[in-house]
Amino acid sequence: REGGSFGWPFTYFDFRTGKRMVAPEYGGDNKKTAEPGKYPDPLVAFAAPGAPLQMGGYGGAPFTAKYKKGAFFAVHGSWNRAPRPQKGYNVSFVPFGDKGMPSGGYEVFADGFAGVAEFTAVRDARFRACGLAVGPDGSLYVADSERGRIWRIIYTGETRAPAPAPVASSSARPLPAFANHPGAKVYEEICAKCHMPDGSGVPNRQPGLSAGGLLSGDTTMVIRLVLFGADKVLPSNRPKWENPMVELSALTDQEIADGLNYTRLRFANVASTITPKDVAAQRAKP
Repeated sequence: REGGSFGWPFTYFDFRTGKRMVAPEYGGDNKKTAEPGKYPDPLVAFAAPGAPLQMGGYGGAPFTAKYKKGAFFAVHGSWNRAPRPQKGYNVSFVPFGDKGMPSGGYEVFADGFAGVAEFTAVRDARFRACGLAVGPDGSLYVADSERGRIWRIIYTGETRAPAPAPVASSSARPLPAFANHPGAKVYEEICAKCHMPDGSGVPNRQPGLSAGGLLSGDTTMVIRLVLFGADKVLPSNRPKWENPMVELSALTDQEIADGLNYTRLRFANVASTITPKDVAAQRAKP
């Protein structure tokens, strides 16, 4: 319903357990469930972070009877699963029952848009489905956000077309020599989800870590940025990104120090010596 509140960003719906959980940024620990009944559960839960962007209802002609009632979804794909492989680059289908409501889960209708069997950096995806429409003749049109391609999917019978050949990734970077740095795990588990494993960021969403000079500058600034988030630390007239840095005060002083030292060394080539005491001193300040 328009204007409804469905729990984001305070909660998330766990696709695997079928429970609504408190988000980690708001005190969750992947075990704490949200207040019962405060937010409605989804009719269909998509596995995160696939990002279904657009849907199109289908009336059953000319596709087979299996798709007589339901809706297709353009699933844009993940961007913050690092260090695990990216997933969710497809078109999915949700079947509807006789009463015009979803009758179960969903299934992948068309796959292979990424063109890569397994990859961790979102930029390695060749195509990403973003738009979807059903034509008057029953054709399904799917739009791509990376190269502007549009596919028209039609039904010609039971013969299946051969799957497209995988596209090799050419931008993967070797793991740096300091991978055993104590902050490497912190970066992989926390920072890489947004800034990517290689620090390249995501266009319009998160900046690349090698640009801007912030990492190589004042250590007080970067410590406070991690502790309190971008909106509380950086000037209001700064360049804006869709997903500003959130506060990570739930991390320990040691984790923040290790993570920042690793990040500064790897992406700014600065031999950093931030200590847990440095972090604790900033944490104690308003």
